[in-house]
Amino acid sequence: MASLDISYAEDIKPFPSEFVSSIKTIFNVVERKYRLDSNVEVVFIDNTYMQFLNSNFRQKDGTTDVLSFDLGIPAGLSEAGVVNKEIYISVEQAFQQATDLDLSLTEELRRLFLHGLLHLYGWEHKTEAELILMEQEARSILHLCKRPILY
Repeated sequence: MASLDISYAEDIKPFPSEFVSSIKTIFNVVERKYRLDSNVEVVFIDNTYMQFLNSNFRQKDGTTDVLSFDLGIPAGLSEAGVVNKEIYISVEQAFQQATDLDLSLTEELRRLFLHGLLHLYGWEHKTEAELILMEQEARSILHLCKRPILY
């Protein structure tokens, strides 16, 4: 069974339950669509920590909005309860982008969470065509999130 854990860096205040519920819905829709059991942790961080991650893991200077990591499964541990995928989202960067795009912060955070989640399920955007397909998939999933989830 898949699970989603939500964490916050020390300087980031936890988000309201309505927002948490909305990203759990996104997670459930993606998990059901792709049928991949994964334990995912999303961590909301600041630009300083994102710059550290971006530099150390992607060898890129500066911040970015979202990074995803597939950690695999540690040797000797079962999948149950072990976080094997992580998504880091810079709240500061999300706020700047939301302002630039005339969106609410929560809408941009949901968009970034879904983007990071799609990366964990194999979606890439090394070309403009791949980015367009990934964004179409994101819109399709967000549309499904507005409907009741059928079992």
